[in-house]
Amino acid sequence: MIGEDLLKHSAYSAILFLVVLLASTLPTSHTTDISTQGFECYTLYFLNGIVIYNSTITERLVLETPTNITLAEGFTQIVHHLLHYGVEYNETTWLFEFTVKAGENFTGFFISRVEVCSKPLKTVRDYVLRALEDPRFNVSEGRAEIPEEVVRGFLAEPRRVVVEVVVPEYESWFSSRYNMSTSSASRLGLAVTAAFFVYSVFIKYDPSASPRSIDEVIETRRGDCDDMSRVLVELLNYYNIPATIVYGYTFIESFNITLPVENVTYGFINNGPHAFTLAYIPGIGWISLDFLAGSFIDRVFIVENYGRETTVPGEAVKSFLELHRAINATQVIAVLSENSFSSVFSGELTLSSLSNYFDHLVRAVENRSIQVNIATSTETHATLFEHPISLIKELEELLWEVMPIILVLIVLVVLAAAFSRRT
Repeated sequence: MIGEDLLKHSAYSAILFLVVLLASTLPTSHTTDISTQGFECYTLYFLNGIVIYNSTITERLVLETPTNITLAEGFTQIVHHLLHYGVEYNETTWLFEFTVKAGENFTGFFISRVEVCSKPLKTVRDYVLRALEDPRFNVSEGRAEIPEEVVRGFLAEPRRVVVEVVVPEYESWFSSRYNMSTSSASRLGLAVTAAFFVYSVFIKYDPSASPRSIDEVIETRRGDCDDMSRVLVELLNYYNIPATIVYGYTFIESFNITLPVENVTYGFINNGPHAFTLAYIPGIGWISLDFLAGSFIDRVFIVENYGRETTVPGEAVKSFLELHRAINATQVIAVLSENSFSSVFSGELTLSSLSNYFDHLVRAVENRSIQVNIATSTETHATLFEHPISLIKELEELLWEVMPIILVLIVLVVLAAAFSRRT
């Protein structure tokens, strides 16, 4: 849930959600001809709805809404909005909107079919594994140069603190681990090993209820997942590797979270809000470096937006929390595979069946029958390719600490895109 007053915050910044790879089945894939040659496509269903029991404000609000979006040589997402109730689709902002009035209640929801196409997950996983084992590994499948539009949009001069602190430590670690210099590595090898270094060596995971600057993260060597992504983008740019952060929701069946933010209770069903880094490698295109949740490596991802920006928003968190104090509500965001969708709606989606299912999820969230489902490990949190089932050792209470900032920064991505379309 987002207040329109937050549209002025156009910084692309988000915090990675602490998701854990759990044993689950990927949705069925298929190939397609929609400018996605060589891609696999997955169909998911995205349900977002809110029940407001009381409000002390009158304001126009919006629900997080996936849209048609493409990153050339990376992914394509096509969205069909199927049904909605109580909310209106804004053709300018591409968001579902509604008005909440002081002293009144409200119910609204929508469901969309989302087709996400990306490189075959098994292929990407193989590339990453081989580059992590031998950083000289390279792939020559496409163009050998970096397109000008990629250079313009996703390469920038790295921050001085990254050049002076992170680069020397990464190169020292690389030399010690692989017995070679970084000059011997391919671009793919540099990207993959840099991601592993940032996630598992340089930064110790430490959630925060407020954003941190890159300088603070590097000085303390502590940060959450968003901090890691921003440092990684800057480090990759040092080696002339274009990079971007992708924001949205990682689909993990049976991964359910119920968490309060002030007076609003959020329920995430089969997903977690998340962000991760993509790197552009000539010969491959964009490749995921998500060592935490395996998005576009092991897991399908619903995209909200993407961008290179690594700055931290200022007053957005404060405004977000103020809004959540003014409203007493429950919001549910659920992601369903095709099989689950068919099972829930018996092959026929109607407004009545959707309303019943949404009501069921709201009751489950409010009764806390949707529990935090998180595995623990005594190993480091960045061990995607060593421990594919259990990645993160942080305890359940860490989610409670970081949840407000996770939500507000995911929200900013949606609003930044909407603001740019308005102007």
